[in-house]
Amino acid sequence: SSTAPRETVPSTVGTSRPARTHVGARSEEPTNSKSSSEGLTSSTASRETVPSTVGTSRPARTHVGARSEEPTNSKSSSEGLTSPTASRETVPSTVGTSRPARTHVGARSEEPTNSKSSSEGQTSSHPATFEALRRKRALLRKKLRHERQQQQPLDVSHWTTHQGTGSTRPTERKYPENFRGQMYPTGAAANHPAAPALREWAVKGCPVNTGAQWTKDQIVAALERGPHMSALEPEAMQAFRDEVVEKVKLGQARIITWDDIKDNPPKELKLSPISQIPHKSRKFRTILDLSFTLKNGDQTIAPAVNSTTEPTAPEEALGQMGSALPRLIVAMARCPDDATIYFTKFDIQDGFWRMINELGKEYNFAFVMPTRDDEPLQIVVPTSLQMGWVESPPFFCGASETARDVADEYAEAPLGTLPEHPLEGGTKLAEEELQAMLDEKPSDPQARLKYLIEVYVDDFIAAAQATSPEELKHIARALLHAIHDVFPEGVFSDDDQPVSVKKIKKGEAQWSVLKEVLGWLFDGKNKSIQLPAEKVEKILEAIKAMLRSRSGTPFKAFQELMGKLYHASLGVPAGKGFMTPLNRQLAAAPKKVWFRKGSAQRQALELWRALLVEAMAEPTLAKELVPASPDYVGLVDASGEGVGGVWLSGNKKLQATVWRLEWPQEIKTLLATKVLTINDLEMAGNLLGWLVLEGMGVDIRHCHVALLNDNASAISWIVNWASHSSGPAGRLIIALALRQRVRRASPLTPAHLAGKLNVMADLASRSFGYKKEWHCDSWDSFLTLFNRLFPLPNKSSWQAFQLSSKIVTRVTAILQMKEFGMEEWKKLPKIGTSISTAGASSCSLGELTRSWATHSHSKNGCISSQVLEEWSGKESWAEDARSELVRSVQRSLPLRRPSHWTKELCPSTTTPLAGFGKEDPATEKKLAVGVDVPELCCKAARRKKSARARAIGDLILIAFYFLLRIGEYTRKARRNESKQTVQFRMKDVLFFKQREGRLCQLPPNAPKEAIMSADGATLRLSNQKNGYKNSCIHQEHNGRSYLSPVRALGRRYCHIRDNTLDPEARLSTYFDAPGELPAEVTDKDIRATLKAAAVALNYEERGIPTNRVDTHSLRAGGANVLALSGYS
Repeated sequence: SSTAPRETVPSTVGTSRPARTHVGARSEEPTNSKSSSEGLTSSTASRETVPSTVGTSRPARTHVGARSEEPTNSKSSSEGLTSPTASRETVPSTVGTSRPARTHVGARSEEPTNSKSSSEGQTSSHPATFEALRRKRALLRKKLRHERQQQQPLDVSHWTTHQGTGSTRPTERKYPENFRGQMYPTGAAANHPAAPALREWAVKGCPVNTGAQWTKDQIVAALERGPHMSALEPEAMQAFRDEVVEKVKLGQARIITWDDIKDNPPKELKLSPISQIPHKSRKFRTILDLSFTLKNGDQTIAPAVNSTTEPTAPEEALGQMGSALPRLIVAMARCPDDATIYFTKFDIQDGFWRMINELGKEYNFAFVMPTRDDEPLQIVVPTSLQMGWVESPPFFCGASETARDVADEYAEAPLGTLPEHPLEGGTKLAEEELQAMLDEKPSDPQARLKYLIEVYVDDFIAAAQATSPEELKHIARALLHAIHDVFPEGVFSDDDQPVSVKKIKKGEAQWSVLKEVLGWLFDGKNKSIQLPAEKVEKILEAIKAMLRSRSGTPFKAFQELMGKLYHASLGVPAGKGFMTPLNRQLAAAPKKVWFRKGSAQRQALELWRALLVEAMAEPTLAKELVPASPDYVGLVDASGEGVGGVWLSGNKKLQATVWRLEWPQEIKTLLATKVLTINDLEMAGNLLGWLVLEGMGVDIRHCHVALLNDNASAISWIVNWASHSSGPAGRLIIALALRQRVRRASPLTPAHLAGKLNVMADLASRSFGYKKEWHCDSWDSFLTLFNRLFPLPNKSSWQAFQLSSKIVTRVTAILQMKEFGMEEWKKLPKIGTSISTAGASSCSLGELTRSWATHSHSKNGCISSQVLEEWSGKESWAEDARSELVRSVQRSLPLRRPSHWTKELCPSTTTPLAGFGKEDPATEKKLAVGVDVPELCCKAARRKKSARARAIGDLILIAFYFLLRIGEYTRKARRNESKQTVQFRMKDVLFFKQREGRLCQLPPNAPKEAIMSADGATLRLSNQKNGYKNSCIHQEHNGRSYLSPVRALGRRYCHIRDNTLDPEARLSTYFDAPGELPAEVTDKDIRATLKAAAVALNYEERGIPTNRVDTHSLRAGGANVLALSGYS
């Protein structure tokens, strides 16, 4: 049977756990129970989460779940608790010195342990979630957006030229008596296509469907978990109380006590934790964590409200949110150099709180009030949209986007026809800027006002190319009246104002050439953007602390820094190229992050530090951020022999140039041994191609450059400025990003060109012996061949470029994964030499193709027969290449806004949500493999020097003998956080040695010689697919020096321990070199290796099709061997 049971090693529970404190306050101190990873020097060894107290000690409460607060002596940590969901701890089991139960192939018992689970009595079924549906819809929206972008002309303008022909004017605002909240469409907004939906939301509330109702046990468990630790600090607690009191006064929330409802809680009641985080405009901001999943160890007690929320808000409302900042940047980049842009902005005060939830459904967003010991437990029930709810942004954006559309209509009214607004005084220009405007003489006296009005959730932004204060006043009035048409003023009191008056008084609404917009400092005079100085200082301080830390950086702090760096990369594009090593660290998600000397991630942070300092001194021009039709076009190709390409004119003249390079022997060897891939060489070719353009002496400052390549991976790496490969691609990207930054070029435009159309670059890369007729020993013979096969118009000749040996050495050093510094790529030696020939001239793709087409149709054409054969019927190849370039640029440019947000196209919704939970089709059963497959994989890996290959081979052998599921020893290529299986970690591995007839446990820090001579090994499963926890599987050494599961496990253990002491490191981890960032074996790696072994062993001839050999074949094969050996 392929599901033979595994024998379970009885586990012992350590000391009893401490008493639990009230409302879920947690202690960060580990318990006294010993973990099976004892001896590993890491603070992350223990998996317990023991509640802690915040502030002064307080007596434990018992009235929530009537639980015993006294620790037990010998019983399970959950025994004696009246609430089945009370405990959140997971006490790890320890394997004592007694000899574990023996199994030859690792049979596992499926019987649960005797200790009672703290979640006993809970139903095992979980409500359906809509997270996957949201991701799928987001991908569909992205695909649709790309399709629309490719239909949009490249020169589309986001500026609106004022014509003064609009007839829409603000009117008296009237509100019905039954509307609730602080949002209702009036005036011009009442005629907007979205007005019926907005009225319904204002009267009935925004629709809410958060899935199945919670049981009382779930509510009690959430109540005891209470708020986040940050909300229990005295200062934060008082700030929160003041905020709640204010919300209650405004009718936006109410407070109920648990004692009043505990016998019959509201059906819709669900409790999520709150936290208090510092905020720039006030001491604290309250965050309701509706993505929090309440768990007991690894078992879910109550799902997150967000995960079970059915989408009900209009998707169209989110269509514009991500394009606001890109549109502003593109508009500024395409503004005339002599024009001046002025900015203003308005913030909606208490944005989400102005819109209400569906009546009766507000209990879905309740949370526990942080209270003192002498106060009863209280629950806050907000009646308005909450910031943490997944549906709040689209509902609110439906209202704010409507106001923006109305502002566009008001702005088209003739100047001076819009009524005054009481807040417009806060938008006036400062005296200095006003005088500068009046003194400046416009280059075109007839120029009309141009404006752009944007909104990002609750931030309204206006930009204007204006020549008078009246024009700026007109746009400010249009925007303010539109905001009040959707968000009424004076709802709760006469001074109730939706627009933040506090920020207006600070000058944030004042028209200015310099304005901080969406986290960036815009300069409308120089057409540039940069991060505000205080934000840069905070990032630099964080980087400095991480580089100097000797105790490692908490992963959460690293996550926060990554978010800031991603934001910074929007305006400092070279920074995207430095993210690959940091992305890998982020994906690994360790408890702590280390930046050791010589490591790739440390180098990336150092590069970022230097880049930010440089960007502060010289802001980034908008032109450097916006792609456009290329000024120069390059074609690149790489092969196992060499690399080469051509450079041609685009919008600017450039001598037609061909270049080539034969790979040094060490690079050819690395490719032959599969240390390097052809993708790596193609990426190196892109870098060399860029350097050739620099070496030609071309001024590429603020110029647009296109690189065409027939390798999809290399193109993808440049598009994303990141690589998932563990090879040299990430370092090549860094070098290319540095050179682009040094030369201050506009965004590089990469595009994929089909291999059959990349014949010129193909010949250049393969002119070292690939074909006899293409082999050229000298530049003269090569140019002769190239001019004959690819003649230029007017009998002109190609120019050649020869790269210098120093440049070639720097690029090949990266391919060999050698360390390099930023300075050696910022300051280069001479790149190379141009080899000019008589008659050299410029030529573009179009000119080249038209010339060939003319020759191919001419009776007296002198073009070679080989070219005619290659290009017959392909005279339009340059048009194909140009079309691909255009598509690449179009995908990088934001869409122009529709006249109304409701006209935003969304994917078809013909498939109802009810069908989302349909069952998957029946799976095809996989067949078992014999022991010859894992042994062949392991032996083949032994012959390779690659750490990755050896890791794959050892894991396959381990999986066969220990009967492992794929998720227990590899990392999924696409992570699924909903799975229960926990992968084996270093802390889950124990080795044993025979001493006086008994198996004695070796310490985790035992010498390598002892580990590699162990007589047995045990793996502990902290959790698995069937829900059974802390099962142990034991194997004994089979006597074979290499093909033993114990030796394979020892090799994995020692390799990981040599590179990291983290006990949470997974067995799938490997390190290509000391100090390198860890990588992991995935299910795809195992699958591909198994199928290759099955083919090599002729499994098809044995009646086992290769398509029925998969990862489960190892577990099934091991179980069959066990059964045939007499075990059941």
